[in-house]
Amino acid sequence: MKTMNITKMFKNKQFIYCSDEGLGSLNIRKYNSMGGRAFIVTQSIKKLSNKLQEAVFNDYAFQRLSNDAPIAIKFMKEFHRFEKDNLTLYNDIIYKILDADSAVDVGLYEEKVFKNRKSKMVKSKAVLKQKIIVTFSRKMMEYQRHIRNAQIERAKNILYTRNVADIKYGSQVCTSLNGVFDLVLDKKYYLSKDLNKKI
Repeated sequence: MKTMNITKMFKNKQFIYCSDEGLGSLNIRKYNSMGGRAFIVTQSIKKLSNKLQEAVFNDYAFQRLSNDAPIAIKFMKEFHRFEKDNLTLYNDIIYKILDADSAVDVGLYEEKVFKNRKSKMVKSKAVLKQKIIVTFSRKMMEYQRHIRNAQIERAKNILYTRNVADIKYGSQVCTSLNGVFDLVLDKKYYLSKDLNKKI
């Protein structure tokens, strides 16, 4: 495991492990939640519980990163960005922190005694302390919107000005067409009739 090698490199010094969420992310979190270590791992919102998804998307408890002042996403989306007084706000990020502790299997068993005095060996669970940090940036929102609009224009240009049957769908073209038509194209050749079926 890479994290164990990193631990050896730092000779048990405290550090924060940062990673994209991957196949071993739960093991990474468990391993780096002890020994004075910590972790930051990206989290897919789709994989969160419904309760946590609601907490992520509600416009409540956000604060400015610069001064911890309370603020709402609605306001961040609507303020006039070209006013001089709003420049610091435009460059700022807002955030909120949610508790997301979860029970994890520790690989041990314990005896559980029921009310009828019968007992059973069950897997031991430990609480993995986690917090979800939700961030929003007006500048990043506008940047992503610009990228998406460019992809849409690129897709329109492909469909209106070129022979679809002659196009090899590389990653950029697929991204453009997927963005416009909510398709799931991959890097393949598509005949025009096949693409028309998808559209």
